[in-house]
Amino acid sequence: MALILRIVKGPNVKKLLTLVSLAALLLPAVPASAATTFASPTVDVNWNTTASGSITLFADYATGVTLCGSEATGCGTPAVLTNAGAGSGSCTAAPAAPTALTGAAGSTTGVFFGTIAPDLTTNNTECYYKDAVDAQISTNDGTGYTLTEQATGSTNAAGVWLCYAANGALPTAGATGSGVAAAPAGFTATGAIAACPTGMTQIPTASAVTVLNTATTVASGHAGEDYALVVPALAAAGASQFVVTYTFVGK
Repeated sequence: MALILRIVKGPNVKKLLTLVSLAALLLPAVPASAATTFASPTVDVNWNTTASGSITLFADYATGVTLCGSEATGCGTPAVLTNAGAGSGSCTAAPAAPTALTGAAGSTTGVFFGTIAPDLTTNNTECYYKDAVDAQISTNDGTGYTLTEQATGSTNAAGVWLCYAANGALPTAGATGSGVAAAPAGFTATGAIAACPTGMTQIPTASAVTVLNTATTVASGHAGEDYALVVPALAAAGASQFVVTYTFVGK
């Protein structure tokens, strides 16, 4: 039997060719042969970051944190207030702001109270120094830190008490000035001194006092303080000094 091939023309043929073309487009492309991964080793990059800290002291500080400067007036005469109690003692403000943190006993370095005239009977005298010292502290130690103070040395200071009061809730974000308008009462009025003025804490000679004890890091925190000297009646004349050591320790 003979096979007959018929060639048919017309619109149906055009539709058939169109469908074949669309089907070809919809067929997934055959990917090229992928490279073979033999292995993917890793390497660790390690290091240890040391815990470190810094502390800088500013005597007679201003709110801008400079070595010299008192209150809001910049480098001027420090504000030293007197509370003579029932006596006749007096405190004279320093003649100028300090130019260094340390120096000889009685010199104008550091926190210089000027000339103090003690009572010549039985009354103790308080000399109150506003914005005495600001400690600027920083540490990356996540376990925290402590800040302590101690009067580690003295000259002609028998019977004298050195006390401090924090300016703000320490540590503050910036240097915070004193809000005291008058030297507070509350110190031992007569006899051997056994108490600081109200709101103040002694900076002792026998051991350190803890000013800050935290469990966090700190970035440029500030511990600004007022100082006060409580001077006994008939205190010995001459150049006098306390050496205050600040110790900043990580935990």
